Amino acid sequence: MATATLTIDPLSTSPPHTTFLSPVKSRQTRLLLLPLLPVIHLQPLPAELWARIVVLALRRGENDVRSDEDEKWRWNVARVCKWWKRVALSELYSSPYIPTIATFDSLLSHLRHTDSLWSPLHRSPYSIPAGWIRTLDLSLLPPNLTKTQILKLNNCLQSLWPMIPRLEDVTLRREWIVCAGVIKGLAENCPQLRSLRGVTWRADRSKQGEDAIVGMMRACKLLEEVHICGTGMSAPLPYPPIAYRGELLRMDHLHTLSLIGLPAAPFVAILLASPLPALRTLTVTPYTGHHGELMTPFLAAHGPKLTSLSFARGPEWPSMPIAPPSDLLVLCPDLLHLTLLHPIPPALDPPRPGKLHPLEHVCLPRPLVTLEYAAFLRYGIPYDALQGLKGVKLMEFRWLRALGRAGDTGARRGMMDIASHLKKRGVRVVDERGMGAF
Repeated sequence: MATATLTIDPLSTSPPHTTFLSPVKSRQTRLLLLPLLPVIHLQPLPAELWARIVVLALRRGENDVRSDEDEKWRWNVARVCKWWKRVALSELYSSPYIPTIATFDSLLSHLRHTDSLWSPLHRSPYSIPAGWIRTLDLSLLPPNLTKTQILKLNNCLQSLWPMIPRLEDVTLRREWIVCAGVIKGLAENCPQLRSLRGVTWRADRSKQGEDAIVGMMRACKLLEEVHICGTGMSAPLPYPPIAYRGELLRMDHLHTLSLIGLPAAPFVAILLASPLPALRTLTVTPYTGHHGELMTPFLAAHGPKLTSLSFARGPEWPSMPIAPPSDLLVLCPDLLHLTLLHPIPPALDPPRPGKLHPLEHVCLPRPLVTLEYAAFLRYGIPYDALQGLKGVKLMEFRWLRALGRAGDTGARRGMMDIASHLKKRGVRVVDERGMGAF
């Protein structure tokens, strides 16, 4: 079989010229086309772009669940090469993973060692890697520690704050009840603090001088989110409550505040008198009806700014069944999300006559097979004034499917009837997973 070559001139309009390599031109030939593709030379990425890619691969989202395997993978990225290590270490240390006390001790020892080697001759005023730490989350550590462990933890935290002055987010455990020195250390060494969670306040630790939490709020003016727990109604409250007449707080960035188990406290009185212009989300424990409590006046003072209000149970045991005030829609005219707990109020007072309320979502506690619970859902919510109400969420409750006759009894039957009734009003009743009844 003969072969031939095909020569094509892209600028010529005549047919392609064919040259047969076989001496017999009439014999059938096979044409071999050998494509000669150009060699593509990839342009190298700039170092800044590679650094951005590595950082995005290591960065976590707000709702990401941390695990040992995931953390191991993140550290393996830093071991690819020296250049990746230099880029990745700052991101890894910005939010260290601390699942055990041994890990915390190891981190603290490493920070102390590197801080001892630092000197004013270095370009950065803060030691590395302590200067990289932005978030310190200790919520994975055991909640129940011995007195010796609590004492050691307090000493470790007080020695840690001066080494990490760029700290922005701190999460502790409220079961620890850290000493006032830990809070004072934050105020003195971490002026860029933006979020503080898991702090427990006790009245017997704030009798001398200014309250530690008040000092922290004065020093950390960039605070955006604060979660503080108390010990509940452990002692009689002063009545009438003493009005604060001193210097007010300047917390222009505070948008989320949680005060659980705090019927009264010095910093609550100061927050009550301070403006708090950015406050939008509030979580409190209701103590309505108790003389000297400050939560009801707090709602009256800052309720007009709120868009989300949640009620949480305090640490008292046995728990105190106190219903929140019924005039919530009047105190909070711009509220969009409302979360109640047992006992729920008999009814919510409608807003001022002639005005509609923008409430969109209501979360209710676990349904009880009682007439009061059903009456609240049917008649206790002023639906005529809540034209924008979209859904009612039942916490600690799930719809069960394919139960036959057994599903037509108990709490499920009652909730099905209520869901059918509210569906006619355009309100969807969902369970804790967000699934509807229909």
